[in-house]
Amino acid sequence: MTEMKKYFIDNCISFAAFARKHGLEKSTLSRVVNGEINCERRGGNTERVARVLWEQGIWVGEKPKVLQKADKETKN
Repeated sequence: MTEMKKYFIDNCISFAAFARKHGLEKSTLSRVVNGEINCERRGGNTERVARVLWEQGIWVGEKPKVLQKADKETKN
């Protein structure tokens, strides 16, 4: 079990409710939290999910690569 999934379980947070509240696709959120998607490509649902998890302090570990790439592009 990933640390992010443990966070959702320990805090009784439903994937569906979290996705709805933040305007995310539930399936993408579930796959990211379960570690099935690595969040390396820019754009689309995966980047939005990574950004929300990072901003909410749920993302565990190093900043997602997709957000690192986005930060580099906005600096240039």
